[in-house]
Amino acid sequence: MPALASTVAEVLPQQASEHLGDGTLRLLDETFFESSTLSQQRQEKLTALFQQYTDVDADYAVNILFRKGGKRLGANAMALPDGTVIFTDELVTLAEDDRELVAIFGHEIGHLAHKHSLRRVVQDSLLTLVWVLISGDASSASSVAVAMPALLLELAYSREFEREADDFAYQFMVRHQLEPRYFAAIMSRLDAQLNASASKTSSTEEPSSTEDKNLNTKDENEQVFDSNITSYLSTHPANEQRIKRFLNSPLSNSAQ
Repeated sequence: MPALASTVAEVLPQQASEHLGDGTLRLLDETFFESSTLSQQRQEKLTALFQQYTDVDADYAVNILFRKGGKRLGANAMALPDGTVIFTDELVTLAEDDRELVAIFGHEIGHLAHKHSLRRVVQDSLLTLVWVLISGDASSASSVAVAMPALLLELAYSREFEREADDFAYQFMVRHQLEPRYFAAIMSRLDAQLNASASKTSSTEEPSSTEDKNLNTKDENEQVFDSNITSYLSTHPANEQRIKRFLNSPLSNSAQ
């Protein structure tokens, strides 16, 4: 399935990516995002900064947007199939140096370059289409097209995709003479924020009975899941090895 999805994603016309991107952005704006509270001057400054690192010969035109993530999306960034890269106010505020945001931008460009979002949508849609062939339930096929924007929001990137995006981000930073430690710094801060949020939601009172304990455990798990949604790491899982790779790179060490 992954191999077939990769092949299909490569041959799909750009209009398909644009359609998915537009639909997903509308869904995000209607259900999760709020208008950015960053000043117009701040948005323009960051947009100009990111555009300095945009490859002019890419197969897609990068469009940078800012939104307020709120409680559901919080500190987050995402790349839509049409080339739109969204930064939330919370992520911008979390960064202690704008070069940390450039590092995240490089990672998101990596997802665009490898068409990760489109490949995941195609892959999951193929599973449904296979079921249509087996069961003869044609109604499932039509539901895929309607659900595609929502599907993009639900899919977390695989470890393979993350490695590919990390590879791209690392080469991106080396190519532009940016110290990879900036990526490690903001990822470590996001990881600490996520752990603190999960720890806070899990520190609830002991239930008084077995039945209450089971109910409380369910609520607790749901709360932890909700807290995960508020982080960039909910769709871009971090781990110690990934962070160390950037922190311990020769370029980072030579700058310290």
